[in-house]
Amino acid sequence: MKASSVRSRSGPAQGSRGTGSLATGIGGAVLLAAGAVAVFVSTNAAGTAALVAAGFALVAIGIYGEQIQTVKAGGLKLQLEEAAASQLEAAKDADAAGDRDTAARLRGEATRLLEASRSVATRYESIRATEESSSQRRERLKDLVQSEAQALSDVIDSPEAVRELFSAGDEGYRIVAIGMMAAAPALADPETIAKAISAPRTAFEQFHALRAAQSLVDRFPRPTGTGQVRDAIRTALSSEQFGRESDRGRLAQQVLEQLG
Repeated sequence: MKASSVRSRSGPAQGSRGTGSLATGIGGAVLLAAGAVAVFVSTNAAGTAALVAAGFALVAIGIYGEQIQTVKAGGLKLQLEEAAASQLEAAKDADAAGDRDTAARLRGEATRLLEASRSVATRYESIRATEESSSQRRERLKDLVQSEAQALSDVIDSPEAVRELFSAGDEGYRIVAIGMMAAAPALADPETIAKAISAPRTAFEQFHALRAAQSLVDRFPRPTGTGQVRDAIRTALSSEQFGRESDRGRLAQQVLEQLG
């Protein structure tokens, strides 16, 4: 289930933004209070944790909303937190209506959204910084990117938000954005993919950019800019940037044939 609050939208006027931040902060305080009570009276640990976490998130948004909006890639995180808050509000309504199963499901979705809003990029960069290069490290990074990118693409349907994430510049943000494009063809942006193929930060990023390019194969009509991806692959192949016998080289040849 995709929350509509994650869709790209234009910002409100300054006055309404301030009112919204106040309301969000109050909502967060209410959730924190509910979570604090639930710690002592509830047997639903996951739901209680979601209430407390969402409360802290909303209080932070209420106080620092404008600052959060100014941080690149913070927009995506804020969208996720807003979506989680929306799910928790719906869960509260379901509880009031006596629909415990729906309430539990919505709280579970909110918990997943809150977990997704934590920085996958930081974990990615931590693994790269603390572990020696090896096949085991590559597999850990691959599993991290694929699982988290899939989870994020399930709740984000705005290509603009994913491009913003890539443009944030950090290596971790770039790879997560590319992974999301590979996981969800509708999010794939040819210009971004071509950049990641032509000038990747790492071979790992370039490999996932090729996987994202492969996601364009099933899109009809092909999005504007697909030619840039083909050109980027051809240039990288002709300059032997991949190495024809490498995984990247084989994948590049395959994608080029599929794109025609």
